[in-house]
Amino acid sequence: MCLLLTTQVSAQPFLTQDQNPFSLIHGQPQPVAARLPEANTGQWSLSLDITNTLNAEKNSSENLLVDFESYHLRFNYLYALNDDWAVKVDIPLIHYGGGFLDNNIDSWHDFFGLPRADRPNVADDQFQISYTLNGQTLIKHNSSDGGLGDIQLALSNQLVKNTDSALSLWTSIDLPTGSQANLSSNDSIDLSLWLAGDYRFHPDWSVDANIGVLFPGENDIENLAVENQVYFTYMGIQWQAHPMVDLRI
Repeated sequence: MCLLLTTQVSAQPFLTQDQNPFSLIHGQPQPVAARLPEANTGQWSLSLDITNTLNAEKNSSENLLVDFESYHLRFNYLYALNDDWAVKVDIPLIHYGGGFLDNNIDSWHDFFGLPRADRPNVADDQFQISYTLNGQTLIKHNSSDGGLGDIQLALSNQLVKNTDSALSLWTSIDLPTGSQANLSSNDSIDLSLWLAGDYRFHPDWSVDANIGVLFPGENDIENLAVENQVYFTYMGIQWQAHPMVDLRI
């Protein structure tokens, strides 16, 4: 749950998505509000995701180690062409490295008696993403890197918009402006189609959701298989605790 300062009357989703690097590069869009801006007006936003991950798994044929801290800065601009149509551009900057939060996270878990998983056995502030299949190393990244990610262009049509509910249809294209070498792109075009809706069921309470499908482009990253269609959803509930304060989960 997070505290949001806002003057918006409609539900505003968290501007985040799956931060797994092999999901992030395939163009899944951030959640969007169901209500488009007024005609000939624009909205901009800036979001920053800081992700710290340690995941070590193996079985008889596979060995996976994911140990990194990433910073994902994203600039979004949405412009309403008229009352029914809007365009949106997302420009991401992505950096992967060892970071500095490993010890803080492990100490937090240790202090509160939470599971520490593999963190006590792995040195802090390392960066490595590696995957081995049947003795063959398919992925190995161990040096910090980053840069411009894939720029995404989206078009939206307002289907429903009234006092208590709204529904909009969105489609997007993810352009290969990033680099496969530093895990900021899959070097191909990805397409998405989704619906965004919200409903105010009480003067102070509302729910919202995004649900859609992603069509990833061709994938050349170390011979990893990618699904032809990937379904995604986002749901939130918002309580307007004060005219200037919303609580959301």
